Amino acid sequence: MEPAVQIDRLTKEFTRRDGTLVKAIDDADLVVEPGEFVVLLGPSGCGKTTLLRTIAGLETPDRGQIRVSGKTVFSSDERVLVTPSQRNLSMMFQSYALWPHMTVRNNVRYPLENRRA
Repeated sequence: MEPAVQIDRLTKEFTRRDGTLVKAIDDADLVVEPGEFVVLLGPSGCGKTTLLRTIAGLETPDRGQIRVSGKTVFSSDERVLVTPSQRNLSMMFQSYALWPHMTVRNNVRYPLENRRA
C-alpha cells in the first residue's frame, strides 16, 4: 500500500524585501501512512503552514517531490505540477477562511461533499 503522503527533499524559499532568501522548508522528508494521524509542531515561522500549503498545491516548492496516494503531484526533476483542484485534498485553515454563514460541521463537510472523485 502506498503512503498517503510522501515528501522527498522538499525545499521552498521566499525572498524578503531586501533581497535575502529565507528557506521556509529546507530539504524536508516526510512519510504519512494511510490512517496515520500526524501533528506538526513548532514555533511561529518555522514552515508548518508552508509545508501544508505545498502539499495542497497552494504554494509551489522550489525543489523536491510530493506524492499523494502514490501519485506524483509535484516533482522538480520530472517537471510535474498538479493543480490544487486535481489533488483530491482539502485544507482547513486556522482562521478567517471559513464560510461565516456555515457551522463548523458544515465547513468541514463542504469540501468532502463537493470534491471531485
